[in-house]
Amino acid sequence: MTKFYVPLVILCSILFFSCKKDNERTIDKNISIVGKWKLVKDSYSLYNGDKLEYTDDRLDELDPEYLYLYADGTGKSANSTNTWGKFNYTFTNNQINYSNYIAYSDGEPLPEIEPFSLSITSLTATKLIIYEEGTEIHDNVTYRFVINSEFTREKQ
Repeated sequence: MTKFYVPLVILCSILFFSCKKDNERTIDKNISIVGKWKLVKDSYSLYNGDKLEYTDDRLDELDPEYLYLYADGTGKSANSTNTWGKFNYTFTNNQINYSNYIAYSDGEPLPEIEPFSLSITSLTATKLIIYEEGTEIHDNVTYRFVINSEFTREKQ
């Protein structure tokens, strides 16, 4: 009987410890988040309850978007011609915490956006994945949105 259990326990241990969980984060604590990050994949999904109502994953490949995170705790989001936002940030506990966020429309500043946080699900030397989930209201209906944004580090 022992001959049967020992291989079974070894097999179960190998399977248990080698399987990566889907929601597991890949965060390299030795990698700095500071840098110029190019948006390479972006998905936006809108749900009414559990029902997917809308999804969009288009990117402007001719004029890519960038996220600039500077060492002094400031940053901006922009493409080659426009800046969409300037902000302060901190990076702790796999979260980017934004404050003093000023968005821009046609070059004009809009009212300051309340502080908010986004989750980092992956950070390596070359890749950054940001996850955001929240709610928005359209026509008096509250929807849940999910955004996954993948960036690659650009050389400066």
